[in-house]
Order: sequence, then structure tokens, then C-alpha cells
Amino acid sequence: MSLAQFFEGKNIFITGGTGFMGKLLIEKLLRSCPGIGKIYVLLRSKRGRNVEERLKQLLDGEVFDKIRENNPDALDKIIGIKGNVTELNLGLSDSDRQLLVDNVNIIYHSAASVRFDDFLDKSIMINIRGTREIAQLALDLKNPTILVHVSTAYCNGDRYEVDEKLYPPHGDWRDAILSAETCDKELLHIMTEKYIYPHVNTYTFAKGLAEHVVNDMCKGKIQAIITRPSVVINTLDEPLAGWNDNLNGPIGLMIAGGKGILRLSIGRYDNTLNYIPADVAIKGIILATYDNFIKNNSGDVEIYNITQRIIKCSHGQFIDEANKMNLISPVPNIVWYPRNFVTTCYYNYYLQVIFFHLLPAIFWDILLKLFKKKPMVVKLQRKIYTANYILGPFSLPNYTFKNNKMIEMQENLVKTNPDFGYPAELSKECLFNYLIMSGKGVIKYVLKESMDPTGETERKRLQRFKIADIIWRTFIFSFAWWLFFIQFNTVQCITNGIYNYFQNL
Repeated sequence: MSLAQFFEGKNIFITGGTGFMGKLLIEKLLRSCPGIGKIYVLLRSKRGRNVEERLKQLLDGEVFDKIRENNPDALDKIIGIKGNVTELNLGLSDSDRQLLVDNVNIIYHSAASVRFDDFLDKSIMINIRGTREIAQLALDLKNPTILVHVSTAYCNGDRYEVDEKLYPPHGDWRDAILSAETCDKELLHIMTEKYIYPHVNTYTFAKGLAEHVVNDMCKGKIQAIITRPSVVINTLDEPLAGWNDNLNGPIGLMIAGGKGILRLSIGRYDNTLNYIPADVAIKGIILATYDNFIKNNSGDVEIYNITQRIIKCSHGQFIDEANKMNLISPVPNIVWYPRNFVTTCYYNYYLQVIFFHLLPAIFWDILLKLFKKKPMVVKLQRKIYTANYILGPFSLPNYTFKNNKMIEMQENLVKTNPDFGYPAELSKECLFNYLIMSGKGVIKYVLKESMDPTGETERKRLQRFKIADIIWRTFIFSFAWWLFFIQFNTVQCITNGIYNYFQNL
């Protein structure tokens, strides 16, 4: 039985369908498994849009262009279901819940709060209690096939070597839910750092406990798996090369560096990165579904680390390639000359943030005020600083993720399912082309900016800011020299100190 045959006639329920991974999952299932049944997508009203409007907005996205061109009727299989993972019973009406119980065979739970700095109660309600409600729905299905929970490779952030197994929890998920439901929010916020220890943020803490929710509720009762993608970035090939719909993650920081907003990051130059293109991660998740089903295991909840090394380079190499890209193919509307570095020293980071992030941002906001426009650069720099500070603990250690199941799937299942084949490891040249493609993807699909086809406009602007950057750096270093070596007579003080020391011997 091929993978397409496995999905034939099966109805799917997906949470997080409007997110980056959710959109690609829906698109890949529709395009590569034409015989699939209906795909029910959990949607909530948001920003004044009801479920029907949000479903239309989802289907109008460019990610479904291939399906619209080749098989437009397939989009009719997508049905919006009103609900919310933060609510009890997923916020489903009685009729909608019964519809899902009667018809759904496979559940993909990818809805999550991915913010590292979320308040603890919010992270628990979405990532832990929401998973509990999904697991309960899976147990109630009349004809269940499998539950697929999308976790993260970093849910055991206190371990630098992570195998494809469940590790002991740092707390009890039942107590965590009870705390979020009943505790005073301010008290819970004060206790957060101690409560989540040894995790460094609420996201990895909650995702780690969510895995135990799936294991405790589903083991021996329903077939279930946990998939752990690493850092997911722009698509490599399909359905659109370089596609993305958000500024989260390293590609967003790369674009910030290209615009001259980001100058320095926390991280270790020689650390090997664990980035995976989104379309490769989606293939891995779908293959894991099929692999686990055909194995028909004894009821244990299997775990798959979706960490295939398509992109193999160090943190420093990634930044070097990004810097090269920003000079060869400059991004539009830069605000300063792009020059990005990585450091392990927080003191060096803070010092450079003041002179090369904060002060230029204040300068730009003053200009914006003079031209009667809304100042925004300091606010943007604050977000970048927060992102760097939060991501620092993950950029400094060198994580190793074992992925034997992924390698085995690649060797065995892909032979009979070529549409789910994995690309080879990217060469240095291919990596550089991929970064250019990803940068253009963010500019086109996320920032909605247009680029000069010849690139001449961007290159001229780049040269002007290069001169400005040289002048600014010269001023900063000259001021530092004047302050420490002339104004404070530093050299003379050091000389006198050495002289007095030897005089007293």
C-alpha cells in the first residue's frame, strides 16, 4: 500500500491550519494524496473575521496556487470548523463535535503558541490543556486511525543530546493545567522562572509536558505519534520555492540584518545549526504518519525527530553567507549598511547594541518625527533585542538530535513514494542560492515589498549607507579614544601605576 492509498478516503482534522506549517500540511495532503477525504480545519474568529471569512482568506493564499491551477475542485474538501484550542472541548458546538466524532480518522494537532516569552498561564492553556482536549477528541472518534502531535525538537531544552524517546517530565501536566485555571495570574507570573526550571522559557516547558499528555492519555488506547521538527525555515522547493508567511526565526533575523536593523546576534560561531526547510519537515511528518500506521505497533506512542540535515552549516557560516547575500543581492528599503556578527560575550553584545542598534534607531525616529511620521525604529529594535535575548540560550549550546527513524523512512518508504523524497544535503553554493531565494520569499510574501529587477536602486542605496556607516564608526571609535585615552589620561595613569609599583619593590 502506497502512502497515497493509505490516505485515500480518510477524513482529516487539523488544528493550527492557518499557521505556517498548517498551510503547507493541508496543501501537501491535497496535492499528493488526491483520493483523500475531507479536511476539517479548526478556526476561530479573529480580528473581526468570522470562520467563513478566515477560511476564504486561507484558501486565497498563494500557497494553494498550484492546486488552483491543476485541481481546483480539491479545495472544496477543506471545511472550516468553529472552535478554539484554548477553550474546553475546543470550543466546539455539540453538532460540530459529533460531526468530527462520526467522520474523522486522522488528527494532526499543530496548533500552538510559539512565542518564547508568553505568560505561563497562556502557554499552558494553549500548549498543554489544548493538547488534552485534542487527545480526548481522538479517544472519542468512532473510526480512529492515528493522532499526530506536532511538538518541537527543543522541548527537552535542558538536554544537548536528544534521542527519539520520551524523557521524564519536569512537573505534572495535570497540576500545570490546574495552576493555569485557578492561580492568580500575577502570582503565577512571579513564580514562572522557578516553576519551569530547568527550562529557560514557557514554550519549551509547555511543549515538553504536552508530549506527556499525549503519552498518558493515548498509550495503549489509540495509535498516536509525536513528531519533533527542529527550527523550521522557508520552503526549499514546494509548493513555492522560498515561501514563508512570517518573520519568525533565523530568516526573519537575516532580513533584519539585510536592512541594517540587526547588527549583532548572540551565538557561537562554530555551532552546527539544526534548521530544516518547511516542505521537508512536512514530508517528514506525513511519512511518520504512514510509517507508524503500517508498523502497527503494540500501542506505544512513537516519537520521530524531524531533524534531517538538509542544511548543514555552522552559525557563523550561516551569517557569513547571509552577509554575502546582502551585498550581492541587497534587500529593498535598507535603513543602514548591513553588517552582521555573532558573539558569545553578552558584554560585547550590550555595548554594540547601544552604539549600533539603539543610537541609530533614535536618530531615525527623530527624522520620522521631523517629517511628521510615526516613530517606529526604537520599538522595532526593542523587539529584535528581546528576540536575541530569548534565542541566546539556544544559540550557544551545540544540540545533537538523533533521527534514526527519519533516516530509515528516507531509505525505505521514499522508494515507493517518490513524491515524498528528500533532497540531498545542500552544498555551499546551493545553500547560498537557497538563502537568496528565502530572502526574496520573505520580501515578496511577508513584507509585500517590490524589488528593482536590475537591483540598481538597491545597490546605489547600499553604497550611500556604506559611506554613512564608515563615518559613524569612525566617530564612535574616535570618541572612545578621546574619552578613555585623552580625557581620562588613561595611558598616563597606567604608566604612573607601573612606575610606582616598581618603585615600591
